Amino acid sequence: MSDPERTQWRAASTHESVERLTDQVCQLLRALPLQAKACFRLKLALHEALSNAVEHGNKNDPAKHVTVTCFVEPRQVSLAVEDEGEGFDWGTVPDPTEEENLLKEGGRGIFLIRRYADDCRFEDNGRRVVIVKHIP
Repeated sequence: MSDPERTQWRAASTHESVERLTDQVCQLLRALPLQAKACFRLKLALHEALSNAVEHGNKNDPAKHVTVTCFVEPRQVSLAVEDEGEGFDWGTVPDPTEEENLLKEGGRGIFLIRRYADDCRFEDNGRRVVIVKHIP
């Protein structure tokens, strides 16, 4: 099996960077044989991961950076989103589908990432989320 094709982007922790990085990664994804629905889901998961990295990981500090690394393999694409924060225990994040959380304003990012990715894992004490989408 050959090594995956790797592309990386790094930007300051700002909401403008979230939009720019999402657009840049999606330009690369358009070249892959993904259906429109799969591409949309991957874009949404990426946007949520980047937003969480900027807001919760790096605490909106533009002196800190977020990094996206895209690994393209014959049967899957993986997006690793990293921040410079302290990390977190993703297992303690409240379930947004439970009744007491339904009306809360936030708290759905990890749920959406896990729902729209084929695989999702948290690494480096929660400072890195890896989103995997299979290519048919």
